[in-house]
Amino acid sequence: MAAPSAPVATPDPFADIAEPDNDLWHFALSFYGREDVSSACLVLQDQLGVDVNILLFAIFAGIERGITLDMQELAAIDGLVRGWRTDIVQVLRQIRKRLKSAPFSSSATEELRNRIKADEIKAEQIELAMLAGWVERQPPRRVDPPVDAQSIPLQVARHFAGKTEALHAPDVDEALRKLARAIGAGNRRETPS
Repeated sequence: MAAPSAPVATPDPFADIAEPDNDLWHFALSFYGREDVSSACLVLQDQLGVDVNILLFAIFAGIERGITLDMQELAAIDGLVRGWRTDIVQVLRQIRKRLKSAPFSSSATEELRNRIKADEIKAEQIELAMLAGWVERQPPRRVDPPVDAQSIPLQVARHFAGKTEALHAPDVDEALRKLARAIGAGNRRETPS
C-alpha cells in the first residue's frame, strides 16, 4: 500500500496579510481620486482585464517604495490574489452591475446594490492588504537607475493583455496616457521646491 503523497504547497495569500488600513490603501484611495484616474483604470479593467488593485499596487511600489516589478513579480502577485479576485471581488462586482440593469434595477434594489458595492470595496481593501503584505516582505533594493513610474501602467497592462491587439486600442492608449500624466503630476506635487 502506497503512502499518501504530501499536499502540494501553495502560497497562502492570508499568511502575511497586512492590516487593511495601511499605506497602500491610503495611496490607492488618493491616487484613484486624481483627475481621470478612475476612468482610465476602468478602461484598462474592461478592455484588458487589468486588476486595478494590482495596477495601483505597482504604481505604489514604484513611487513610494522605489520597487519596479518585473514580469515575473507581476505574475507572482497576480497568482497571490487571483483566487480572491475571481471568487470574491469579481463576483460581488458582477452582482452589483447586474442589479444596476433591467429587470433588477429599481428603487427597491438600490439599497441592496449599495451594500454590495460597500462589500466589493471592502473586498478590494483586503486584496490590497494581501499585496501590502507582499511588499513588506521584500528586501531593500538598490534603485539604479531610478524607477520610471510613468511606464508602470503600460507594464501592468502588458501583463494582463498578453499579446492581444487590444493593448493598442485608442481608448487603451488614452487611458495609459492619463495614468502617466497622473503619476507625473503627483510626483511634481510631492517634490519640494
